[in-house]
Parts: sequence; C-alpha cells; structure tokens
Amino acid sequence: MKPKQVVLVQDTGHEYNKAEKFGKILPYIIGPVNIFSNTRLVDLIAWLDANFNKGDYLLMTGSLFLNCVAFNHITKKFGEINVLVFHNGEQTYRSMTVKNNMIGGNND
Repeated sequence: MKPKQVVLVQDTGHEYNKAEKFGKILPYIIGPVNIFSNTRLVDLIAWLDANFNKGDYLLMTGSLFLNCVAFNHITKKFGEINVLVFHNGEQTYRSMTVKNNMIGGNND
C-alpha cells in the first residue's frame, strides 16, 4: 500500500506543515495559475489520474475553481474523497471523508 499524500491543487505559499501528519505534501502547481486555460484543466485531470490515489487527501487551498474540478473528478473516480480543512479555532487541519452518494442526491 502506498503512503498517503496530501495533494494541493495550487500551493499559494501558506504554511502546510500541520497537514504533513496526514501524508507527504504534493502540489500540482506552485504560485499563480490561469484558471481560464482549457489546457490547464486537461493537464490537472491527467495529473490527478497519475498522482492521486484512493485514500489520499485533497487540501482545499488556492483556486476555488480548480479545487472544485479536482474534487468532482476524484469523487467520480473513487466514489469518495478525503478532504483536509483548516480549523481556525484549533489552528490545525481536520479530515473529512465525502462519499459520492452524499452529494447531489436525496440525502435528507
């Protein structure tokens, strides 16, 4: 079994060391990104297919749009996704698992 990774769609220069307890930090892109580039979207999906494994974490940081694309693609591929969200009050990351059947359906 591969060690878990913490995938950043866009590394915006924040301090991510508190997320390292969940796995190795793996950024797709560091710094600014042109979200209007169709090539960038195709490259992101290909990169996710090559680098994101079931059980890895998506740390939601950087471009909201690119994170939404990544979230959607990973959830469709694996049926679920592990997400890390920063908790300001605790100054740490919390993990959540979102299953595909929890979104977009009758989940009252």
